[in-house]
Amino acid sequence: MTYSIQPFLSLRLFPLILLLFAVFFFGTNECWADTDASRAIIQHFDRKSIGGGTHCPYISVNDPNRIAVANNLGLLLFDGNEWSLLDLPNGAQSRSVAGFEDLLFCGGQNFVGILDFSDELGITRPIWTDCTAQISAKSGPFDDVWRMFTSPAELAAETYESFAVFSCSGFAGSLNRRGEYREWLTGPIRNSTTWKEGVAFQSSESIHFFDWNGSEIERIPLQKDWKMEGIVRTSANEVILMTHAHGLQEWNGNAWNESQTALSKYLREARVNCIEKMKATWFIGTSNGGIVSTIDFDRFQIPYAQESGLISNSVLDIKADRTGNIWVGLEGGVDLLKYNWPQRTPSGLEELKEAGHASLHLSNGSRYWGTSQGVYFQSKSGAPLKIISDIPGPIWSLSLRENDVWVCHRSGAGVISDGQFHSIIDETGVWNIWPSSDPNIWYAGTYRGLIQIKYAPRGRHPKSRWQSIGAMVGFEESSRFLREESPGIWWVSHPYKGAFRLELDELNRSVSGTKTYDASAGFPDPLQINMCNLDTRMIFATSKGFYQWDAATDRMIPDGSALSNWIDVDRSYQRIYNSPSGNIWIFADRSIRMLPLAGVSMLDDPNPRFASMGQNPVPTPFEAIEFLENGLVCIPIERGFTYLTPDLMHQVQSGPRVKISHVNHLNVAKSQLSIEDETIRLKAGVHALEFKLSGLNSDWAGLIEYQWRIQNVAEQWSRPTSNSRITLSGLQPGTHAVEFRAFIGENMPCAVTPVTIFVSAYWYQLIWVRILGFFLSASLIVVFFRRNQGILEAKHLIQKQNERDQRMKAEQAMKASMEKTEMALQAQKTAAKEHQLAAKNKELASATMHLVQKAQLIQTIDGTLQSLKTKIPPQNQAEVDSLLNIIKDGGKLDDAWDDFTKQFDQVHVEFHQRITTRYPQLTKTDFKLCTYLRMNLSSKEIASLMFVSLRAVEVSRSRLRKRLGLSKSQNLITFIQNI
Repeated sequence: MTYSIQPFLSLRLFPLILLLFAVFFFGTNECWADTDASRAIIQHFDRKSIGGGTHCPYISVNDPNRIAVANNLGLLLFDGNEWSLLDLPNGAQSRSVAGFEDLLFCGGQNFVGILDFSDELGITRPIWTDCTAQISAKSGPFDDVWRMFTSPAELAAETYESFAVFSCSGFAGSLNRRGEYREWLTGPIRNSTTWKEGVAFQSSESIHFFDWNGSEIERIPLQKDWKMEGIVRTSANEVILMTHAHGLQEWNGNAWNESQTALSKYLREARVNCIEKMKATWFIGTSNGGIVSTIDFDRFQIPYAQESGLISNSVLDIKADRTGNIWVGLEGGVDLLKYNWPQRTPSGLEELKEAGHASLHLSNGSRYWGTSQGVYFQSKSGAPLKIISDIPGPIWSLSLRENDVWVCHRSGAGVISDGQFHSIIDETGVWNIWPSSDPNIWYAGTYRGLIQIKYAPRGRHPKSRWQSIGAMVGFEESSRFLREESPGIWWVSHPYKGAFRLELDELNRSVSGTKTYDASAGFPDPLQINMCNLDTRMIFATSKGFYQWDAATDRMIPDGSALSNWIDVDRSYQRIYNSPSGNIWIFADRSIRMLPLAGVSMLDDPNPRFASMGQNPVPTPFEAIEFLENGLVCIPIERGFTYLTPDLMHQVQSGPRVKISHVNHLNVAKSQLSIEDETIRLKAGVHALEFKLSGLNSDWAGLIEYQWRIQNVAEQWSRPTSNSRITLSGLQPGTHAVEFRAFIGENMPCAVTPVTIFVSAYWYQLIWVRILGFFLSASLIVVFFRRNQGILEAKHLIQKQNERDQRMKAEQAMKASMEKTEMALQAQKTAAKEHQLAAKNKELASATMHLVQKAQLIQTIDGTLQSLKTKIPPQNQAEVDSLLNIIKDGGKLDDAWDDFTKQFDQVHVEFHQRITTRYPQLTKTDFKLCTYLRMNLSSKEIASLMFVSLRAVEVSRSRLRKRLGLSKSQNLITFIQNI
């Protein structure tokens, strides 16, 4: 059955209805962000970063955690931080994709299938279900599937069913999550798109309106050469059709009328490819004109084109996600339009390529933009930029001073009036100018000290109102920031030299005193100092927090105010400001933090907010921040300027919590692990795991870094890394508490994602094995102890025996030593005795020889006198006889015998006693003979001593042998010697 639309309103009322509709929509709906299409920040994902082909015809963003893009090389998947290219099982090119949080429906070259990403599967690659065969069985073979849409979430909540609607040239139908196919419409079908109640299909001559239940509710005729790319129903009878090459066509209930609006005319040339609505704004993607935005299908903007930042002008698909951002599929990659991001590009500055330095917004709507190249003027928002000549860049500051626009730049400073620049200072570079307590005296901070400026309010010309008096003599340091402490006392800060306290002689234009404050005066090292004004006090931003001057000690000390309760005092900061509303803004290198203190007690938690500047880095340390009357903050960046919306800044506690998308076991090839109750269980061994992490949504795309730590190993977090694949190796048996977290900006840690890795113990580490081992060990210890005790006892006995033996050896050695000593002493005594005996023997021998000689002499005298007696007269012979008698009496030597025997007994101890006792029968003669023989005297010597003949001595010896009882074989002398 065919339905028709009845006339409802005339065509003339259509624009008014649209306007009323828009007003109603704006007034009754809350928006994520300002949807001015010209102000979103663009983040690029070009071919190199996505890793796919150049053709990205279709996007699915139903789940902001998983962005899917159809691509000519496969299916691109984005997990919040990085892209991966999924090769389809059949190797075909994907053309369309639509998905839910756990399923993706994908269509392409002669195929339709389902990818299952269910978390409980715990696998790296999703499960692919190819539905091509069953679809072909019902509707026949088909070619490329270019369009695919998911059913609304509210419908799934009512019917507990979710499905995807797709179309090809031969038919259209739906596929539910179980892979069951239902045909909706047979072809030929040229194209399809969604409308607010379902899906519209274009056949060869009509548009077929279907609701989400698959029922056709209306059909409208259509010219054959038109190709439907988007359709909007503004009422029951009115339809706006966006064609590919014929602009906008409007249905009034009876016929189509070509729209004559400026938008329609532009779209005929640009050629429409797709359309998407975000709140009250329609975004139209074109083949060669980028993105067009409109709210009434009459007036329009071209906010995004290749000239203003898009990857290319060929826009193939546009999809808005739940966070309020827009994804754009292009020829050449994917762009993300961040409408939910706090930063916006000022209208009219999209193509500004120069680095921004200073801005100035006037109350009449005009604005000045100071860049690295000069100053641009804009009469109002979105107006063309006009360069003001004769002002060389870079521009250090723009300020409104006494209703005059002052410009300070690298070569001087001056005033802009009526579009012309009037130079006031031209001898050196000027940072900015500051008023003094004297309203007619101003000071310029320059590259080489201070310059005094005189202000004359009545002067008509800028050069008559402002006059450079000259430099202040005595101080030539670069003066970036100035502050007046009291009349004549000024503070100056230099980033790398410190702060200076100057005493000025204003009348003589000289500096009479200078005090320098650097690291030796309390500032942290290295010096990185910028003087700021906070409330009514002076404060210094440094490399390690904020510092202030202590007048009592005349030193710089860390700021001790309540500000330290809300910031990291060890961080490096660039600037700190009070906004007109009373909030505090703190600027670091790559982030901005706001403390919303307006109306909040200093004792309360101000709930700080922050914005990352990683995508829009600044070229200078925030000298020229401008707070606007509408609450926005204008910040210079490396490519122009950006507006910061305070209400869209992120809460410090709202950073994304990372998700573990899958875990690979690196010890086993192509092995994936599942996580149950935040726990991974592994068998005994040493393991290496690779964790794949992902962010939460498109807000943080490209800005997330990751950190991890194992609590039982180290409390410190790892260094932030942009690599979302974290490898943990060397995991031994035991329980390992691992934590992951995202890291944004310079020092913005986010919520922690924990996972416990439990590695089973080795068999020998099991509790029952340990108990058994304990008892076995205890038994072995007892046996070992007892065995050792026996060994020790045996060793003890052996040791005792050894000690006894050693003691005996020692005693024997001592006894031997004593005996040896005694023998030595005895030998010594014997030697002494023998020596003494030898001496006495020598004396005895000498005495004996004396006696022998005496006896021989007497005998000689006796013989001589006997011979003379015969020769002398007889009368004289009596005298000779008298002499002979005297000689005879003296020759007997009896008187000397006793002395001789005494001396003999000293040598031969008790010889006479022994021989007398043993042989008492011996005569005195025998005794003398024994004595002489003991002395080993010869018979001749004995004869002389005894005054007898030799024969008599022989006879006496013979008698002595008999008396001694000697045999013939015994030697007499030997016998005598042995007595």
